[in-house]
Amino acid sequence: MFYEVNFDEETRILFEGQASGAIAKGGGGVDFIPDDALDNSLDMVRKVAMKLAMEVCPILDNSMCAMEIEFGVRADGNGTVMLAQTPEIGQFKITVKRPVVKRSR
Repeated sequence: MFYEVNFDEETRILFEGQASGAIAKGGGGVDFIPDDALDNSLDMVRKVAMKLAMEVCPILDNSMCAMEIEFGVRADGNGTVMLAQTPEIGQFKITVKRPVVKRSR
């Protein structure tokens, strides 16, 4: 299913949501607001990426290791926002990268 979303004052985008629940069965009474689904998805992207960076980067600070973690965020037809089972099936595929940090003496 596709929903039109106001990205900003000048831009409208189509946000794809997996059909589920009452929407998939043609029922009514679902309070799905596509703009909220987009906002919640972007908020989850930010929070998960920040959490990964805050938890993992300090551990790597004294090493010569790099980090690359991928995750996906998706919304279903009811507007529920979740982490995808695999990064490939989300509306957003996010890669958090941390290069090897070389410390100067």
